[in-house]
Amino acid sequence: MSKVVLATAAAAAFIGLLSALAAPLADPATDYTTLPPPPADVQKQVSASKVSLAQAIDIAQKDVKGLAKSATMRLSDSPPAIEVLVYGGDKANKVLVNADTGAIISKTVVPHLPGEAITGELQDKANGVKFFDIKVGEGDELNNPTATIQAHLAGYLVDGSQFINTHEHEPMLLPLQQIFPGFIEGVTGMKIGGKRKIVLPPDQALGEQGQPPSIPGKATLIFDVELLADEWTQIPQHLPGDPVQGQPTVTPTGLKYYDIKVGEGEQPAGPTSQVKVHYTGWLVNGTKFDSSYDHPDKAPVQFVLNGVIPGWTEGVGNMKVGGKRKLLIPANLAYGASGRPGIPPNATLIFDVELMETSPGPAVDPGAPRPGGGPGQPGGGQPGGNPPGTNPRNPPNPGRPNR
Repeated sequence: MSKVVLATAAAAAFIGLLSALAAPLADPATDYTTLPPPPADVQKQVSASKVSLAQAIDIAQKDVKGLAKSATMRLSDSPPAIEVLVYGGDKANKVLVNADTGAIISKTVVPHLPGEAITGELQDKANGVKFFDIKVGEGDELNNPTATIQAHLAGYLVDGSQFINTHEHEPMLLPLQQIFPGFIEGVTGMKIGGKRKIVLPPDQALGEQGQPPSIPGKATLIFDVELLADEWTQIPQHLPGDPVQGQPTVTPTGLKYYDIKVGEGEQPAGPTSQVKVHYTGWLVNGTKFDSSYDHPDKAPVQFVLNGVIPGWTEGVGNMKVGGKRKLLIPANLAYGASGRPGIPPNATLIFDVELMETSPGPAVDPGAPRPGGGPGQPGGGQPGGNPPGTNPRNPPNPGRPNR
């Protein structure tokens, strides 16, 4: 019985295949008068053309002063022509070159920008960046070039090719300081809830190299941006580590923190106090770069408060023993423009810190160089070595701001 069933299923599949192949043949509306010419005729026409594809591309690029993306031989034209698509400025130009003489037959400019339609002219910003506010938001204005924003993006080349669309997934969390400068310029001044179209010239985007295969070199990029939030602190549900609620405390230095649990014990007496903590550190994209729980003995680490990055000196310095806090440390209070192995330059750092103990520390000359270790730095606080901030294998960090 099983053989009959299998045979029947195979027959049905085969009949379905025949039906699919036969369907076009049975359609009386199909036009077969425009079939492509035989390959031999095509080769003959190409050989007879006095202008090569490479020459046509060069002619079109010089005329538009742009960069060619594609070139197609149009053999059905009389005389034969070569259509070259060239990026120039913030537009795509279709240039038709006579394949016999090299003369430009026509030049058509793509009349609109891809993505959401705009109802007016683009406005100019610095360095050739252009923008148009599709919708002006009603929230806070984004003016911090080091912020991490939450946004939906749709990105296009000038010919309409789309290379990113977050609307198909979750919105993105974007640390602005890690993105090319034109994007920062383009979104600056947006308000939360707003939508903006920004046009970035190549030197403000991915430059000469591009990002093959989706983005060629010297490509103008167009983005439709919907700004959902201007800081991690406004979207605490996305912060890595222990969950937090509400708004953070913001200090005059720019440090932000959430008290996950307020301790009931002693507070460090000052910046030279010694503290013992458990901690875990992340980048703003959620990448964990260090944790005392991951060290071989999983023990808390001990260090002098002013022997670590300034964001820790301040952020742990007013905790109480038994407390737990989430620190959001801007780059100027962390590892600055130099970064560290595992920590990129200009990186905002996020830590969950639990204060276990505090005690008076050794006297420290405030004018002496501060050691370069600290929580989050590979090698700092590892068992068998030294506490964070005192590891002799880690030289002083010249990129860290002095206090």
